[in-house]
Amino acid sequence: MSKLRKKVIHGLIGRIFAKITAFALDSLEAHRRNAFRDLGKRISMLQRDDLLTEIPNKGKFVTIGIDTILTRPRGLVLGNNVKIGHNCFLESRGGILIGDNTLILSNVNIVSSAPNFNGELLPQDGKAKDQQVKIGHNVIIGAGCTLLPGITIGDGAVIGPGTVVNQDIAKYAVISSNTVSHLTQRDAALYDQLAEAAKWSDSNGNALSKRKISAYNINAEQLGDKLFFVLGTGRNGSTTIAKILSKQKGLVCLHEPKLALIKLSTDFAHGLINDHQVKEQLRLLYNGVNVYPNIVYGESDQKLSNLVPFLRDIFPKAKFIWLLRNPVDSVNSMHSRGWFADQDLFPSEQDDGIDEVKYRGLFTLHRLHADKLGEMSSTKWRSMTAFARNCWYWTYWNKLIETELALLPPHQNMMLRLEELDSRMPELLDFLGIANASIGKVSIENKARANYQLNTSENWNNKMHEEFKVWCGDASNRWYPMA
Repeated sequence: MSKLRKKVIHGLIGRIFAKITAFALDSLEAHRRNAFRDLGKRISMLQRDDLLTEIPNKGKFVTIGIDTILTRPRGLVLGNNVKIGHNCFLESRGGILIGDNTLILSNVNIVSSAPNFNGELLPQDGKAKDQQVKIGHNVIIGAGCTLLPGITIGDGAVIGPGTVVNQDIAKYAVISSNTVSHLTQRDAALYDQLAEAAKWSDSNGNALSKRKISAYNINAEQLGDKLFFVLGTGRNGSTTIAKILSKQKGLVCLHEPKLALIKLSTDFAHGLINDHQVKEQLRLLYNGVNVYPNIVYGESDQKLSNLVPFLRDIFPKAKFIWLLRNPVDSVNSMHSRGWFADQDLFPSEQDDGIDEVKYRGLFTLHRLHADKLGEMSSTKWRSMTAFARNCWYWTYWNKLIETELALLPPHQNMMLRLEELDSRMPELLDFLGIANASIGKVSIENKARANYQLNTSENWNNKMHEEFKVWCGDASNRWYPMA
């Protein structure tokens, strides 16, 4: 074979090989792009599925679109066959109820809580006004609508795209409007007074830039003795005390504002994270919280109760309130809410044969287990009824709080029974440093559902009476001798 012929053949083979290589690379790149695109779809679908699991109160055949955001899923109640579109925002702090067969299209905002813009601070005082949003059955809400707190939409109503709903909508009504209407106005006298006092400047007389405005969101460590924590077992009036205290001028008390505490507290109790990790996470959680200078700020959260040593260390001047409730009422409330009732759905790591645990909410998933604390064996814990576990839970938490607060000086800790909240409110406000307070009638909030409520111990059977005596008897006699 001549050299020329060889050269021609080699050149041809080279060109063929180059084309094959280019085709292979193009195919590989296309496959990679498709793979990532499919992965993105899968991730989105998984995120959507995870979102559904966070809603404890929902019917059948509920769907939620991609990129939809839910806040406080516990406040969301969905009927059967509810369809929520893509990129929606549902703020359910005040509660959102959606009836059967309701269709919510994309980019819809539903808000059940609004800032208090007539408070004592500008632009608003950090307190929220919670107002439930109710949406009936067979409702259609068009794309881009906004539903404001406190409104009710009747059965069969249709809301046209882009509508801002600021009032109740009657049954079967078809509405659509994107016009602006004058609703009301802020308290002008108070606004002018505050604006004049602030003079639109900081303490040095400089105009408030974005950088300087951010200084108002201060580190909680800077609050000193103006920071407080309300501790308890849960179902002990933690919602009530937060709402009552937040009505006082110069005071903000939030109920369970940090969802990250749920897992943090339980992981620490169960020995899954060490002291250093807990302390660092707490510092991050409380660095730059939304509080203002000269405001007494507090949080009411049962999950803080086993973190007192770290809170004392980080906030040496902070005050602590131990809110105690009659064990009969407290255990009844826990039991009526189904605490520990689904324990078999949450096996310990030693359990075999269950590959996937159905998610029923952060609180349920991360509730303390006596066996994981080393308080008893797994065999004994599994043999206990849900009622007995609730009895143990009440005693364990309260004894822990009592032990930790005993290490604090009297001016930093206070024990308060829920039943004495009315009579001791002046003492409580004085403890927190609030003067000239306006004290109204105290009412219990967040009651258990009436159809599940066990009102008195007379509803208990003999076994429940015995379980209560075993797990709560001594502590009950000490703190509630007449219970």
